[in-house]
Amino acid sequence: MFRPITNHKLGNLLVYLATKIQPLYLTKTLKLLYLIDETSVREIGVPVTWLDYQVWKLGPIPKELFIELRHNVKEFYQDKKISLDDYVRVEKIPNPVKNQFDSYIIKPNTEFDDGEFNDYEIDLIDRIIAENKNLSSVKLVEKLHEKGTLWHKVVSTQDLQRIFGLEQNRSNHTIDFTQLLVEDLKTLAYKSAYEALTLEEDLF
Repeated sequence: MFRPITNHKLGNLLVYLATKIQPLYLTKTLKLLYLIDETSVREIGVPVTWLDYQVWKLGPIPKELFIELRHNVKEFYQDKKISLDDYVRVEKIPNPVKNQFDSYIIKPNTEFDDGEFNDYEIDLIDRIIAENKNLSSVKLVEKLHEKGTLWHKVVSTQDLQRIFGLEQNRSNHTIDFTQLLVEDLKTLAYKSAYEALTLEEDLF
């Protein structure tokens, strides 16, 4: 969502994560982005990246970003290609064991630019890194699968566990962060930020 507007910020967030956590695997990257956005919505009503997260077997996944980083497929917005190439690169580490998944590591291509981040966002990102830096991708997946999480609620209400059990790893259901907006001020903050980005995107 709003990728033409948020690309520079997202790119620098990936640079920051890849600088602070080494090696930074793709799966872990996607989980950290989700935790950053969810925590930000819980605390102030507005996500940091405005990515859309789909409910997949391995947890919330920003589909478009996953495809871009994993398969190097770029998105086009009004005939303009949006890319993260100036910010990060993905290095594939082949698995020596046959029929096992390869690893993908995110590495920075530039220095971190904090120009689009406020003090709260930097503090939040540092907190998420500190809390999860030493957790494996598997542990992060388990964390986001816990009962009561937004992922778990969608899986339960939409009977996705049965679908996932049939060796289907993806669904088109998305995480709705507005479920976290229990206070009027946070709801207002979300709506105001959403409307501002919508207007900016229309002018892109």
